[in-house]
Amino acid sequence: MPTPFLFHNPDYSIVLLDLPSSIQHAQQSQSRLASTPVIEIPYPSNEPGEQKRGSLLAALSIDDQALHSSLQHCIREAIATLQKDYIRGQNGNWHVPRPEVSRPNKWPRELPATQARASSGICHGLKNSTHGPLQPSVVPMILSTTEWRTVFPSLQALSGIVIHNPPLPWPRTSLMSTDEGEFVIPPEATFIHATLGSGLQSFIHGSQTLFAPHVPLFDLILMDPPWTNRSARRSSHYLTAQDQPVDPFDQAVHIVQRHLQDPGLVAVWITNKSSIRHTVLDRFRTINMALWEEWVWVKVTSQGVPVTQLDGVWRRPYELCLIFRRASQPPGMTTVQPRRRVIAAVPDLHSRKPSLKPLLEQLLPDNYQALELFARGLTAGWWSWGDEVLKFQSMDNWVQDDVARLE
Repeated sequence: MPTPFLFHNPDYSIVLLDLPSSIQHAQQSQSRLASTPVIEIPYPSNEPGEQKRGSLLAALSIDDQALHSSLQHCIREAIATLQKDYIRGQNGNWHVPRPEVSRPNKWPRELPATQARASSGICHGLKNSTHGPLQPSVVPMILSTTEWRTVFPSLQALSGIVIHNPPLPWPRTSLMSTDEGEFVIPPEATFIHATLGSGLQSFIHGSQTLFAPHVPLFDLILMDPPWTNRSARRSSHYLTAQDQPVDPFDQAVHIVQRHLQDPGLVAVWITNKSSIRHTVLDRFRTINMALWEEWVWVKVTSQGVPVTQLDGVWRRPYELCLIFRRASQPPGMTTVQPRRRVIAAVPDLHSRKPSLKPLLEQLLPDNYQALELFARGLTAGWWSWGDEVLKFQSMDNWVQDDVARLE
């Protein structure tokens, strides 16, 4: 399958990635993702005037100012390298041509309140009652190995159940049909459509079953927690930590403590809010995990210009993914500087991030096991868990003719 890298330097510290291609590659998909139109020019600036800007910068701690100054310096150097060394055809576009979506992705914010009754011959991983609703089962539901499409009576019926697309002699994408539409399931993908709290028991029992006779431990746990920030609060796309009675990040850390292989890696997407960065660093320090690498996703236009002012104070055109591993020294004694990488990519749909799988695999052993928490999509061979885990798997997100050819 073609690599999603459009450019990388020898040590992969500077990478140009095509975002949709990275997801297609991670799902081993021959189909193309439907996308929004590429950004040709930077967004209009909403930055404050000089006086207001000065006061906002002065409110930042010296450490925070130094961090973002260092990040922005690395980004400028990376973009300069890409502008010098990367050539794609004669137009110099920093992306692969993208088929555009015909309508925005529609994902139910909440599952239907009613529970559907079972239909005969379907959903063999669900407990069926002639007179009552479907009841969640701790036994994993295995998708059909003989039929391309597996039918469920409702999306509600999937809630809190481990769903597994089993291995075959050849990689095969499956289709899952529900009352909310059809969803594309990558080869050997396993997922739980539930919050971390409501899906925990199914995860424990399902992983024990599918990992048997081995202990269910993961070499990689990737997470994109629903951090609280101004833009997320204004959006109705997903619930933030502030909206939930239990801090989902704390729940994720408990899962890391119990299910991370030793040695193992944890990758955490964070916002640019300094308090969130400190929270993550401090929390992982308590379980003896040290920051090993720091990856910066800079969002660029089709011509390689940051989509907003690089040193903006209200909106920065980059996001960070922090990579942790077990500390070789006691907490507070580790002094090794984390390695930094810059990943440039033209953004796509809201909250659709590039897949880091091809980069993470360089750090992982052969035949590794991976788990993604707060997932909004699936990855071939990985476990994915979250209450929006099928968000970007619906047929609306793929070029219909491409998917139809797989049948």
